Amino acid sequence: MYQFYERKFKWPSIIMVSYCVVIITILISFKSISTKSIQSSTTPVIDGKWQPLLNISDDTIRQLFMPRLLNLTEIANEWMNVSKNCRHDIRESLAEMFEPSRNRQTWAFKMFDSWSKVPSSGMFRGTITDYGDYDQCLSIDKSTIPTQYCLVDFAMPMPKPQPKHHNFFHKTIGLLPENFQHHNGSTIYEHLEKYSSIFYYTNIEMAICMPNTCNQNDLETILKDAEKIGLELKKLSCEHRPTERWRPNLPQFIAILMLITVFVLSIVAFINDCIHDGKDRNEFITCFSPARNCRKLFTTKTSSSGNDELSCIHGLRVLTICWIIMGHTLDWNNLNVFRDTFLIKESLSDLTKQPFFRTHFSVETFFYITGLLTSYITLGYTKGKLENFNSIAFIVLRYLRLTPQLVAFMLLTSLLPIMFDGPLWTMYNDRMIGQCHRTWWHNLIYMQNIIDNENICAIHTWFLAADMQLHWLALFPIIAMLKNPRIGLIFAKFLVIFFTLISSLIIYIGQLPPGYVVTTKSDFLDEQGKPSELVQFFHKPWNHCNVFFIGFIFGAYLHKNLSEISCKLQMNKGKKIALWMLALFGYLSCIYSNSFYLFGREYEPFFSALIFASNRLIWALVLTLVIWLCITGNGMWIGRLLSWSAVRPLSRMTFSVYLVHAWTFTVLIGTKRDLIDIRPTAIIFLFASMISISYVLAFIFTLLFESPFIHMMDFAKKSMLMPASNKMKTVPTITKQMTDNNDKIHYEQQNSKQQQQQHSSLLTSVESTNI
Repeated sequence: MYQFYERKFKWPSIIMVSYCVVIITILISFKSISTKSIQSSTTPVIDGKWQPLLNISDDTIRQLFMPRLLNLTEIANEWMNVSKNCRHDIRESLAEMFEPSRNRQTWAFKMFDSWSKVPSSGMFRGTITDYGDYDQCLSIDKSTIPTQYCLVDFAMPMPKPQPKHHNFFHKTIGLLPENFQHHNGSTIYEHLEKYSSIFYYTNIEMAICMPNTCNQNDLETILKDAEKIGLELKKLSCEHRPTERWRPNLPQFIAILMLITVFVLSIVAFINDCIHDGKDRNEFITCFSPARNCRKLFTTKTSSSGNDELSCIHGLRVLTICWIIMGHTLDWNNLNVFRDTFLIKESLSDLTKQPFFRTHFSVETFFYITGLLTSYITLGYTKGKLENFNSIAFIVLRYLRLTPQLVAFMLLTSLLPIMFDGPLWTMYNDRMIGQCHRTWWHNLIYMQNIIDNENICAIHTWFLAADMQLHWLALFPIIAMLKNPRIGLIFAKFLVIFFTLISSLIIYIGQLPPGYVVTTKSDFLDEQGKPSELVQFFHKPWNHCNVFFIGFIFGAYLHKNLSEISCKLQMNKGKKIALWMLALFGYLSCIYSNSFYLFGREYEPFFSALIFASNRLIWALVLTLVIWLCITGNGMWIGRLLSWSAVRPLSRMTFSVYLVHAWTFTVLIGTKRDLIDIRPTAIIFLFASMISISYVLAFIFTLLFESPFIHMMDFAKKSMLMPASNKMKTVPTITKQMTDNNDKIHYEQQNSKQQQQQHSSLLTSVESTNI
């Protein structure tokens, strides 16, 4: 017994005593070191080391701190067009710096030191933006003189109007006088003329810190002094520290109430899970259980039958959403946020970088998968019989699957403006939600891509509208296919041809580009910064119909033949490589089809129409080939990567990632205090941060909003999706689950184990949560 207690208690006691001794020794040593440090810091220093600083002349101070572009002394003393209060505060600020009796007050130096330095460093490489010091300007004690931070855009004088389809490589005519003596490009004027095309899309952007008493008219009057050197005041936006207590508006109040409700329900659901341990739980409360939702989200379990043919769709989703995030990171930015903008046109025309710029094909992948799963799942659920199809549920459940998350996203977005700040914060928030106060209802009826397309609430939600509209349109070929499979298939093929011709005609008649030509910025934003005619056309559903219905046709083929082709049509290695090379060739032909136009070649309407339409057909056929190779077991290492079970949790979050990546972009760019480096390493790190943060936010959004709403749909589905025939021996139930790209329907066959095994591959491939 003694040995037992000795073994159990003796050594731990010794360890605890030793630990206490070590801690006491460290504390005593730290106190001794701190005392010595304090004693040394109080040792008298030799006086007068800063004497030269005290003798700096006023002229030197002016050269170091005063704005170079404007003569504020003249403005403070003479300008009568500036309001009295503004002029007085400017005069006081100058006095605090230069009058001997004022002793050069810190706050005045902070105000003028917050100004941009003009010209900015790197001007002749195209760095023409300087945000000054936003935080220093707004941190000045308002008990002295309240300040405001203003961003000023000066436009370089350029020929008007801007040429249609203007390309970065187009030479600007008429900038230098005819009698100008050229020196083989060695002068600064020739250098700026060489890169002048960039000035159609960028401004000289600088920050000023001024007294809050200077109103908009005062500032515009002061800044007009810059017109003496040929600059044109293009834009002026100011902000100051709020003086009133924040009060939520109606959307913000609803968002806060929603957050509180969801948090409370999640806590209650978690406690309910712990107490009842899987028995006698309240099913409604359980929907909000974060533990349960997390388990289902991260499960990588395959189907019970071992068949998992459509699992490659998981990998396609993840790759596609990452591609979209990278594209939006570049496309949603002004050129002014980058350093070295003169080098951008060389970067944009670099053929090795075109896959990063041609990201508009990514949404075609989502449209294709939507079409494929719409036909495959619906035909499987109805067993090919029209009496088993509920058209109302087909429409309503899709709406219920998307809308709650979309509403939650819009409400939470209304809270962003009060959470962060920065030089560009107001501008980027206005882009995201500036029009939501009057166009929010367009999103609720999924018409934001058609009604007032220039003022969409959350620009990226155009895809949800187009996707929903294609879902509505798919109702007609589905009904036709359920009545007569042959007629339905012909109808779907007719839609592919019809909408291909419609898109081509619109491109030809409107003389639009053949797609995204990255060096032709004017094809995407007009001179007022509004979406161009091409962008508005791209948002419409009809130019994506051909891709959607090719996927639809392939889904019908899979429904009929999956059991045969899933037996693994093994090919020899040579055939596999040949087919994968064919898919790669199709991919590259789409990516590089517009390369002829990168360097400023004019568009030919006929070829533009041909390229735009054929690219989408080729893209859909490439996706068909890739999925078919994976299904038949000929995917090689690519198929294994796309079907990797580790990507399934990421795939289930695709819808949430698509919604919330706009938050990541707005916060990451809108709060920046410096410019973005265009070097590849810097851009790669920017991509990585955008993608990783988007997934973290999407995980939280999925647990709190998406998964609970998916679970709650079970309550609605049971009454809505009862088959018309009451004589069926099996009663299937259906849950419509849509990510940003497709419908995901989970079958619960109560009495048909054989049919459950038949569709097991579908369940594991297209579920977002395993309900």
